[in-house]
Amino acid sequence: MEKVERIGEYLSFEFTVIMNVLPVVGPHVQIGLDRLTFYISGSGEVKLTKYEHIKDYELPENWKHILIHSKN
Repeated sequence: MEKVERIGEYLSFEFTVIMNVLPVVGPHVQIGLDRLTFYISGSGEVKLTKYEHIKDYELPENWKHILIHSKN
């Protein structure tokens, strides 16, 4: 968890939650770093409000076959 903020005054039950995640392929090969920002309402509704791709990690040789190359 990177950051949790309460929206509004101290009696509010609305939050913004920012977390960094490490997406993987296979059982545990990390392929990058992403940041997700969520809004959580007082009623428990959770909504993804922002997605940021921060970094790509080099795949090991035995996983490079999964890459999809753009035709552009």
